[in-house]
Amino acid sequence: MIRIFATRFGPGLVRPLTFSVLRIPVYKNSISGSLVASTPGLCQQLSRLPNRWFRPCSTLPPHRFINLPNLSPTMEAGNIQSWAKQEGDKLEEGDVLCQIETDKAVMGMETPFQGFLAKIIHPAGTKNIPTNQPIAIVVKRKEEVDAFKNYVHAQSKKSGKPAETVPGPEKEKVVEKAMHPDIQQNLQGHQSSSQKQPDSTKTFASPYAKKLAKESNIDLTTIKGSGPHGRVVAADITTQKPQAAPRQVQTVSHENYVDIELTLMRSTISKRLLMSKTTIPHFHITSEIYMDNLLAFRKELNESFKGKIKLSINDFIIKASSLALVRVPECNSQWMDTFIRQFKNVDISVGVATEAGLITPIVFDASSKSISRISEEVKVLAEKARTNKLTLPEFQGGTFTVSNLGMYGVSEFTAIINPPQVCILSIGSPQRVYVKEGDSEPCFKSVMKVTLGCDHRVVDGAIGARWLSEFKSLMENPLTMLV
Repeated sequence: MIRIFATRFGPGLVRPLTFSVLRIPVYKNSISGSLVASTPGLCQQLSRLPNRWFRPCSTLPPHRFINLPNLSPTMEAGNIQSWAKQEGDKLEEGDVLCQIETDKAVMGMETPFQGFLAKIIHPAGTKNIPTNQPIAIVVKRKEEVDAFKNYVHAQSKKSGKPAETVPGPEKEKVVEKAMHPDIQQNLQGHQSSSQKQPDSTKTFASPYAKKLAKESNIDLTTIKGSGPHGRVVAADITTQKPQAAPRQVQTVSHENYVDIELTLMRSTISKRLLMSKTTIPHFHITSEIYMDNLLAFRKELNESFKGKIKLSINDFIIKASSLALVRVPECNSQWMDTFIRQFKNVDISVGVATEAGLITPIVFDASSKSISRISEEVKVLAEKARTNKLTLPEFQGGTFTVSNLGMYGVSEFTAIINPPQVCILSIGSPQRVYVKEGDSEPCFKSVMKVTLGCDHRVVDGAIGARWLSEFKSLMENPLTMLV
């Protein structure tokens, strides 16, 4: 616990003290006897010490701030989609606290320490919260939760524009300027005495309860709340029988069109791909791969596994790509403006389509893994991607990307490079083609077209062609992947 002391030097005189850690001048009010920071935003500055229990104001019990973490190197702000915990709930380290929408994906934020959730600073639906800004307060004991009932967190002076909250019921305006809780409490009491009594028919509910009610098409006015002062909480919603109704998407409708709000992920995808297409000198080379040997080998392996493992064509593609990168390491690189970084490890990013957009979870060190191991990892990663359960290390990084649209019947396409990588492989669907090789009789064969996209700043045409030749050889002779 942090303690601050002040010394009086006669009536009306105070001596400025310096806070030993943050160097914040503190004065003692000669009238109320309470400590007041001369620097605005004291609570925000103290909230930068997340690993300490502290008491920045005399009327508040020891507590910790939970800040919005930086969940990716490019993340500057995030949106809170929903809260998994409510005020007063007990928190264990590792519990999922809330769902955060980042510029990469929607993921669950884990609770960093034990305690009780005393205050949700930003309700569900709040957008553009700067990273490292407090989003919740945790206390040691449950009986300390009520002390934060009327707590108002002052807006950070260093953040650009304030966090945006989705439209909802009108709320009482609060003073954004940081002030001592004693003064704030007196001010609120004075304001409440001069205002009209609230409408008794108005239903009060937690943000998460409102979200659940909206999704289940439940009228909040028909529910008797079990929370403090009759407040409707999530448990009250889950016990109700949902009414059948189509789930509505947050859109703006018009007679001739529909405006769909951009998610952080979609906005980031657009910026990164625009940057890639306009600043990276792409070139593409295409090759046709005869797939008959691989398809027969795959069928034989799957039959031997007796349903325990089912290998896909994409599993062989990932393995062959990783081995080709070992043989042609120039394609396993990054452009670093003043130098080229060539990686010793081969980490394959695999494109997975989700409702929110494209995400690329990673098969790390793919060149040293068996095809069956790669198959198992890809299935797990794809499922986690579609259910928004990927962790940052599972999709951040990668040295080469494989994008496969073959399952949609696409014969060939050219993908955009995933920066800062320098190569991306586009996979089409195998097609039965009537071909003639040499003096042999013409016959039908399964042919798959693949296109390698390269950053010409790092990869020259000859290097790209050499990589594609190695990849083609591995795919047409699948037994060589096992050597």
